[in-house]
Amino acid sequence: MSFMNNRQMARFELQAAEDDLKAACALLEAGLPAHACSAAQQCGVNAVESLWYLAGIDPWINSIVGLVTRLPQRDDISAFAVWMEKAAGLEKYDNGFRHSTGLSDLTPGRVYRHVEAQDAIEMARFLLDAAKGIVAVEEAKQVDSDDRDMTNVFGPYVNSLTGIGFWLGQLELVMHLLTRRFGAVPYKLEARVRTVPGEHMLTLLDASLAAASLDEVLATVEAFTSVPN
Repeated sequence: MSFMNNRQMARFELQAAEDDLKAACALLEAGLPAHACSAAQQCGVNAVESLWYLAGIDPWINSIVGLVTRLPQRDDISAFAVWMEKAAGLEKYDNGFRHSTGLSDLTPGRVYRHVEAQDAIEMARFLLDAAKGIVAVEEAKQVDSDDRDMTNVFGPYVNSLTGIGFWLGQLELVMHLLTRRFGAVPYKLEARVRTVPGEHMLTLLDASLAAASLDEVLATVEAFTSVPN
């Protein structure tokens, strides 16, 4: 498949994952937590499959853990252990997994309740947001390069249109993830994030996924933007 076809397939899977996540939230609100768990699991599967398609590979593995384990981009993901944790958490909501673990004699509604559905939705949302970030970064890399100096507009670390697209895509994703995970981001922190050099944006993205608080994110930002003595 060409890159355009790869990207189209990836975007199709991401849209399917978005729809699954919306369905999971609606089902939970409707008092159907077991069905919400199933929709969240499918959201995770579609999100991860989007990255296989982006790499030009048909996702031939049925297990979400297997899909993540053999993810084509795994070597570029520093927070890979977190991905595996989320995938393993969603795996139990797969019907095949239920049968293999002796739960086949129980209806899902007797096994999975509101708290499990909430956890499943959050795990699915993590994988979806992370997959969207990788797709956005890969798309930004395809922007035609125009090596004009844009320092005065976009800061001292970005000096080409390719770099601008790459940097802006990562910046947007970091802010999106922080808002999803912690709510409104203080203006001062957002301003500091915007000063992070482009070469460190992927690391900041990983830190945003793994951080337990905005204070941890701020510490990472300060490490990247501090001026050496």
